[in-house]
Amino acid sequence: MRLNVVSGQQTLLQNKGGETHTFTRVEKFGGGLVPPLNVLSENPVLAPECLQPPSDTNMFVEEGETESGPTAGTSTLPVGVNNFQCCIHPWMRLRIVVH
Repeated sequence: MRLNVVSGQQTLLQNKGGETHTFTRVEKFGGGLVPPLNVLSENPVLAPECLQPPSDTNMFVEEGETESGPTAGTSTLPVGVNNFQCCIHPWMRLRIVVH
């Protein structure tokens, strides 16, 4: 999935799924924290950012919650192409392009 945003735009992270998800900025899409799900989704190489502690670029969003996400054009979501994935469900991926 791809999302285009304008620099200065605030993002919101809304979890409508039935489980906790992460919103993690990664250099390259890869596997997550649950080895059996990595195998099933054919993502055997772990994205190293998934091992980092929670931060502005590695957020956990609980089921049914809405969190403030990064502001486009900041160091957390810089201008250009940014890859995000769920480190629990590594097939859940988003490419955000900041203009």
